[in-house]
Amino acid sequence: MTRKATSLAAKALPLPVMGGTAVLFFLFKPEGVGGVFYFNLCYTLLLEAVLLAWLGFLPLPGKKSLPVPDMMTEAYSLVYVLAGITIMVAYRLVGNGVVDAAWYIAAILLITLLWIVPAILMAKHDARHKNKQNKQPT
Repeated sequence: MTRKATSLAAKALPLPVMGGTAVLFFLFKPEGVGGVFYFNLCYTLLLEAVLLAWLGFLPLPGKKSLPVPDMMTEAYSLVYVLAGITIMVAYRLVGNGVVDAAWYIAAILLITLLWIVPAILMAKHDARHKNKQNKQPT
């Protein structure tokens, strides 16, 4: 494959992957689903988007940061995806009748905040560092 075809295939990959996930969710939808089903669907699509971005299949604007914050953000994103999958699977297998859905959703929202806040702080620090380097005379 040429470089252009490979690039086009990489950009087009997220659509069928995420569409396939949505189709599978509705294909195996249990009777009398509640809000947790739709929450899980949206959260799974978010985790897939983060994972595909981490793998380089989703183009991210302004991806010109310093190597260390970039590596930390990527590693932290992978940890977030793995933690989210673990909580979803644990709730489905063990906690469905034991843990209230509100606690499950609160746990998901908490790890999401624990992922977003450091990422924002890291991006701010990275931008401040770049501004400082740009102002220094060469």
